[in-house]
Amino acid sequence: PVLQQSFYSEERRKPSEQQSLYSKERRKPTEPLQSYLPTRSNIFFDCLKTMKSLRSIYITLFITGFCIHNGWGGPVADPDHGVNVNVDININGGGMDGGKEDHDESEEHGTCNVDCGHWCYPGKDWPYTCSHYCNGDKQSPIDICSESAQAETGSITFSPSYSDAIPKLEIKNNGHTVGASWDSGLDPRTITDGGLTGVYALAQFHFHWGCENNRGSEHTVDGTRYAMELHLVHYKTEYGNLSNALKYEDGLAVLGVFFDVDDENAALMHITDNLEDIAHPDTEKEIDFNQALIDLIPTNRDFYRYQGSLTTPTCNEVVIWTVFKAHQSFSEEQVKAFRMLEDHEGHMCDNYRGIQPLNGREVKLYSP
Repeated sequence: PVLQQSFYSEERRKPSEQQSLYSKERRKPTEPLQSYLPTRSNIFFDCLKTMKSLRSIYITLFITGFCIHNGWGGPVADPDHGVNVNVDININGGGMDGGKEDHDESEEHGTCNVDCGHWCYPGKDWPYTCSHYCNGDKQSPIDICSESAQAETGSITFSPSYSDAIPKLEIKNNGHTVGASWDSGLDPRTITDGGLTGVYALAQFHFHWGCENNRGSEHTVDGTRYAMELHLVHYKTEYGNLSNALKYEDGLAVLGVFFDVDDENAALMHITDNLEDIAHPDTEKEIDFNQALIDLIPTNRDFYRYQGSLTTPTCNEVVIWTVFKAHQSFSEEQVKAFRMLEDHEGHMCDNYRGIQPLNGREVKLYSP
């Protein structure tokens, strides 16, 4: 059911009328649920019955500036805009099955018929069309609650080749993001230590960005989104290649780097200067790069760590996530270069998946 269209549309009911309807005519939440909510949150409940079954109650919450510390839904919040969280409570089972954040959908992104071979954002249908993995209990991205992260000592070791310049990159618009790869004959860029289970070799990197500067990253920290998130995708070398590594729980190690709009980023310049040449889906170009990939990593290497999944179908739960606490910057002109790209539905932006339930997973904060 599309719950947010019931009583929340401004065309159907004014804010003052909403407040009256829900504060006076509706019952207050039960104590266990209410205990999760901050006093300044605005909470609206919409309980309705489906035509197929009376076993489920669908509750829609509108939560502002809120970090949930629990096992069922994980922390989901946006202090500037709030998020809608759909929680499905099974009456017979008596427990919460989990919540999903509703991804803000740009007007330029219409709906699409998705399957595991063709999909689009915001990804609300993935758990149904790609249900083998996308409805699992270790999905990514998550909101990271910094206060509850368990402190650990350790740091990632980057191979010397990470500091070597890569002469040329192959950049491609695949209809979902911009990905980058390079000559396989170069020395592999590898990472190890810092809680990783072995040596991981870099296979590719790609980006997720927003239509506005206040969103775009896939992960959030204490409810805060960044304008862009870089993912450097590594596979465990003992598994031979990226495809084979997808079969194993520790098959991939992905580094996530946040970007804020501020100063120009020299390491990204050769990429952003050439994006206009791959504006359309399924186009690619070889570019001069001459940059070391270590320059894309923050100099402060403190990072969050948790076990999760790919953030696109097929959502395999095989990823050891490393999300750096510090962020990088890039300029307004550079982020606009990403936003002028096109996907199969229109302009390519807001290409990030909504926040997924934490489901009791442990998040650690590593420092040297």
